[in-house]
Amino acid sequence: MRVFQFAFMGDPSSPHRPHNYVNNCVAYTGTHDNNTLLGYLWELSDHDRREMLEYCGHKGDDWTNGCNDIIRTMFASHAGLVVMPIQDLLGYGSDTRLNIPGKAEGNWQYRITKEQLDGIDKNRFRRLNELYSRV
Repeated sequence: MRVFQFAFMGDPSSPHRPHNYVNNCVAYTGTHDNNTLLGYLWELSDHDRREMLEYCGHKGDDWTNGCNDIIRTMFASHAGLVVMPIQDLLGYGSDTRLNIPGKAEGNWQYRITKEQLDGIDKNRFRRLNELYSRV
């Protein structure tokens, strides 16, 4: 199990960095206990955010669409399976976080509607799967 959100905690040789993924692993942008990918980017220091996005090939100063580059990096990795929470597929922020460990109330309440599901760019994800031989 590899979790992208654990990749940039100071150790460049971390097994959570996508270039270190082995084929026999499942890689996640985050788990039910993590913030959404967009929420995670908001929480990072400017330095850490810049380092992470540079690693993922992000260009420019506008990091708000950096999730797309992170997702592409995950698909391009050697991980045998890549899994992303629905909130990350939709580009949602912290307000849709599923669980905060140690917090007794307010967890597991996020729900998704059919309209939201229909908002996922299925062609984009189909193309990423084809491009990186995941289908």
